[in-house]
Amino acid sequence: MKFEYDVFLSYAATDREVVRRLAERLHEAGLTVWFDLWEVRPGDAIPARIESGLASSRTLVQCHSAASKGSSWSELESQSFRYRDPTNRDRHYIPLRLDDTPVTGTAAIFQAVDWRAESDAELVTIVSACREDEPQERPDHMDVQSAASIGRPVSLGHTDNVLAVSYHPDGTHLATGSNDNVVRIWDLATGVATTFEGHTGAVTAVAITNQERRPLA
Repeated sequence: MKFEYDVFLSYAATDREVVRRLAERLHEAGLTVWFDLWEVRPGDAIPARIESGLASSRTLVQCHSAASKGSSWSELESQSFRYRDPTNRDRHYIPLRLDDTPVTGTAAIFQAVDWRAESDAELVTIVSACREDEPQERPDHMDVQSAASIGRPVSLGHTDNVLAVSYHPDGTHLATGSNDNVVRIWDLATGVATTFEGHTGAVTAVAITNQERRPLA
């Protein structure tokens, strides 16, 4: 798959200056960068420009900070991007820590980059993860967290298009439904999946709740 941008930078407005410095350094390293101050022009419909940028980007770098915790835009961009490719096959998602605020929720299953010192070493890590991967042979079962940390895709084992994705609220499991009539539940800590077969048609919706199963009276 060919992308117009190597990386889309998602951040809270309060963090604009540190993200601007990052955008400039990524550009100098040879990456094509979607940074809103460079891409959104006066008179543009902002949601449409963001949607186009997300669709055209190989990697989403989501900047995490105290300010981003209350940013609906940042969370919307993250969910929209990850929904496009829940298997992490063609697109990559990278959480980037800007301050001491921990990465939480579903983003916590991905290896974060520590950008608090804005170091050259971490810049190399980001640039490497944003470049197009060479094809590689991978085992069918791979630790999901380890795969994310090295920027490799994780196969969810479906034989047709994935139509539905649901994360557990605490980020421990992922459910997928597919056009192959199968539901798979992944333990994101171990990379082991449970497969549910028997559907007579495509699975177009899945959900995981916090409620415990209790016996009927």
